[in-house]
Amino acid sequence: RLEKLRRLEALNIDPWGQRFDDRLLNAKVRSMADQILYQTEDGTKLFRSYGVEKGKTVLNEMGFQVVAAYDKDIAKNVNLKWRYQGFVAYLPNTKPMDHNISAVATAKVNKYLNINFTVLGIYDADIVKEFQFSEGLAVGFLFTL
Repeated sequence: RLEKLRRLEALNIDPWGQRFDDRLLNAKVRSMADQILYQTEDGTKLFRSYGVEKGKTVLNEMGFQVVAAYDKDIAKNVNLKWRYQGFVAYLPNTKPMDHNISAVATAKVNKYLNINFTVLGIYDADIVKEFQFSEGLAVGFLFTL
């Protein structure tokens, strides 16, 4: 497999689209200054919020990170960009993998009008144990004074 990747690289062909990166040692820092986040709406007290233990303001983690990115014009006036980031902490504790993915499709309709469609997805078990999903549509109008 490694030999096949080297041959593709020699031909200037990136098998991962635009970019692929992995790091065996990576740091992740989460800071939280608002102590009210340790209390739920019904008044229940929490021991930890967003992975940060009560009484502390910072969570430091060391782990493995993988990043893949893609940026390509898929049609004459349409561009697609996406990025994936995965992080597995192994210090101070091993826990489920965090996933972040974003995709943006941009279309230039004419010289005055652009349309963007964005999709974001996040899974971080420290925050919520469900996949979070968001999408957005933006229309831009350009004019020159």
